[in-house]
Amino acid sequence: MQEDRKKLLEEYQGDKPRHLVHPWLDYDRYRYSNKIITTLKEKGEDFSKLVVVDYGSGVGDYGFDFGRNGAEVYFYDNDTYCNFVKFRYEKEEKKFTCHVVYINSGNFFKDMVLGDPKRITVAIFGEVLEHLENPLEVLQQFVDNKTKYIFTSSYPFRNDDPNDDYWKHPGHVHDLPRQQQPACRELLFKHYNRIQYNGEASLWVLK
Repeated sequence: MQEDRKKLLEEYQGDKPRHLVHPWLDYDRYRYSNKIITTLKEKGEDFSKLVVVDYGSGVGDYGFDFGRNGAEVYFYDNDTYCNFVKFRYEKEEKKFTCHVVYINSGNFFKDMVLGDPKRITVAIFGEVLEHLENPLEVLQQFVDNKTKYIFTSSYPFRNDDPNDDYWKHPGHVHDLPRQQQPACRELLFKHYNRIQYNGEASLWVLK
């Protein structure tokens, strides 16, 4: 079921800042969920047994695509996005096991109540790592958890040059993500095999 996105936004009574409206209506450049889902199906994964973390979920497109294929999904973001994801889920015809986790300290494993973090099988980082204060620390948690699949969109394969226009984007307020790119690449290559999609987008498969 594909939503009428304009109609749904009109019905939504919550906060509608530009950084929610823009990705909801216009922004699909980095939507790789179909590629990831196709890859996992080719690998014979049973989606009813997948536990997916849509980390920095935004409007939740990755998570909803996985949920509609039978996965259990955790959405993790700030109040603005989580409130919208909840509203979106209320309107969803094809229900799936859905958890909405609000950011508190920024530590997903600390904030959420999973009981057993080892249940996590897929972590989705769709254009979020470059916005975090310490992306290496976040990735390390999922690596230590032996998360089977990790998806990254552009980070950590952007230009490491601090003068590159990418790092001057208003949303990139921390310098540490740029500095940590080499360490993040090293960490992922050490523990995962890389399936590269268009450009820098990658699905990392646990070795």
